[in-house]
Amino acid sequence: AVFNPVSALTGAVLGDFAVNPTTVELTYRIMDEVRSVARSVGVEIRVSNERRLKGATRIGDHKTSMLQDVEGGRTALEIDALVG
Repeated sequence: AVFNPVSALTGAVLGDFAVNPTTVELTYRIMDEVRSVARSVGVEIRVSNERRLKGATRIGDHKTSMLQDVEGGRTALEIDALVG
């Protein structure tokens, strides 16, 4: 719900997420919002934001599928499947 849209909007690969302070802040803010929405429907996300970001950045220069769609000029991104 976070990495794909942020990468599509910023052009960042997963390895870039923890490097740029602006991307880190944006990612954490969206993760907090997702966590809040999940909690409101009775779902507890057990993995911390920090751990999730660290895990994603360890993957390195991986392009998310939404970023690949943007770069490929596709107009229909997989928004509903990932964040709907």
